[in-house]
Amino acid sequence: MESRQGGIQSSSELEVVVKNIRFKKINTTLLVLPAFFATISLILLLIGLSTLLRLGITIIPYGERSSTYVPVLEEIISTQVLLWGSVVGLAYIIASIIAVYIVLRDIREHIYNSAMVTYYYTRGVDYIGALYYLKDMLNRSTLPSPITGLILTLLTSGVAYPIILYFTEKTIRVHAVLEEEAFFKKKRTREYTALAGVVDIALVVLTLGVYMAYMGYRLAKTFNTHIDTIHSTHPEPPKTLPQPSLEPGAWMTTSGIIGIFMVFLALSTIMAYVNLYFTPQIGLGLLLSALVVRRAERRLLENIVLIYSLLILLLLGGLFTGYSGCELYRGLYENVRELSELIRFLNVWFLIAFIFINNLAISISSTLPYIGGIGLVSGVFNAGLVLGVLSAIEERSIYSSFTILAYPHTILELLAYAILLVASSKFGVWREYVKLISIGLLVLALAAIIEVFTIIGVLGTPGTTW
Repeated sequence: MESRQGGIQSSSELEVVVKNIRFKKINTTLLVLPAFFATISLILLLIGLSTLLRLGITIIPYGERSSTYVPVLEEIISTQVLLWGSVVGLAYIIASIIAVYIVLRDIREHIYNSAMVTYYYTRGVDYIGALYYLKDMLNRSTLPSPITGLILTLLTSGVAYPIILYFTEKTIRVHAVLEEEAFFKKKRTREYTALAGVVDIALVVLTLGVYMAYMGYRLAKTFNTHIDTIHSTHPEPPKTLPQPSLEPGAWMTTSGIIGIFMVFLALSTIMAYVNLYFTPQIGLGLLLSALVVRRAERRLLENIVLIYSLLILLLLGGLFTGYSGCELYRGLYENVRELSELIRFLNVWFLIAFIFINNLAISISSTLPYIGGIGLVSGVFNAGLVLGVLSAIEERSIYSSFTILAYPHTILELLAYAILLVASSKFGVWREYVKLISIGLLVLALAAIIEVFTIIGVLGTPGTTW
């Protein structure tokens, strides 16, 4: 009798707690505002940096300037632009820190309260209430604490903000699915895949933070829609099955990724032509990695051919960018001249090793899934960039530079890069993974040997007639 009364009292206390719980929505402006500051800051910083690069000016500390030093007007303006860009960047860091702390605090509290409510509503159906309560608590544990999120955002100067947005929305969607299954035995919320997340981060980089505003908006909308569909009838359980939600990155088809890739290659050339410094390599690298993962189930040969074709486009994109912005990237010309003077003194085998190790450093990271393409894209794009600058400064036609694509060592290098990048899609299937990497390294070594003997055929033996 006493046990029964205790159970009734406990149930009554739980009912009071549940009925006193209130579910609140997230402020959309809070999540969109940081992107506004980030974009303005990046634009100002790129304009200031582009001016300094074009003028070939190194900012000299005040104490080291000679009495005859007179800064030109453009240097003064560009320095002021960089200063304002830094100030707005500080505003972005502060806004992102505040947003991260509040959002993580509110969502972690929501999942805890929601798990209690779900347990209360479903506790009469054998152990299902306890099961969903535990699942929700595990899901909640995947989110960093508000303080951890704050520290991460601060230490990375806001770089972690879009990444935290990704993990937060992923957690919200898992939470929504758990509650839909608990109440309706069906799920209507689509999952947020790592693949979609990689494309989202790539677009944040390529759009100078503009896309981050959409990520914040979508996160708030996903959460607030969940509140409306599941918790709008609280303290009564939900009665209406929610409508299917849109999967983030649902547009993300193979052709969509390729289209974005080509658009930003063209944009890079346009910005170089108007003397604006723009570095799309990180974003394009993430897109290539996402493309490889997306097509993991396709035939290997088909994937290698596709990646090889995109690497050719990437090389040409760098070539056009360097040719269009030769004044902006003139410093590369001097660096290449110094490097060419250095390798003249290497013998044949040292030169083969030098070229192979250089190409290996560019491509070996491409064997990592999701992020491996960043180093590879940077290497290929920068190679085209240098070639374009050399062609412009030496007053050669840009079309004459296309002949590099017909060189045997270029064909083999790009083929090796494509094989190594495709290998990342087999990460975890170790036999195929190691096999592809081994083939890629052999092709890369062969390319280095052929390149050195091509150089010898044109310039003569290293260290003698060069």
